[in-house]
Amino acid sequence: MSANTANASWATGHEIPCARPATTTEEPSPVVASAVGGIVDQIRPGVDGYLVAPHDLVAAGRAIAELLADPAAGARMGEQGHAAAVTEFMPDTSLLAWAQVLDQVVSSNLRS
Repeated sequence: MSANTANASWATGHEIPCARPATTTEEPSPVVASAVGGIVDQIRPGVDGYLVAPHDLVAAGRAIAELLADPAAGARMGEQGHAAAVTEFMPDTSLLAWAQVLDQVVSSNLRS
């Protein structure tokens, strides 16, 4: 079993600026994180990890135990999370999306 079977990310109940955790490991892994701040928009519960209430160690323990009990499901979640991170949350992806919006606005204004 890989050390990356469960990648636990913890917050204190306050938003902490971070890159999507699934992109921070060499091997894609599922994420167990506190449901605070921007991470709530990045982790799809049951798809690429689990979100738990801040300070709920029982729920976090259950989520981690579930991942450890089913490494194949954890691997699928890690792959799905990594794919989402690359296509949706990387800075260059966001920059490209903004560039496309600006191009449409400029093109629209030039036609007017």
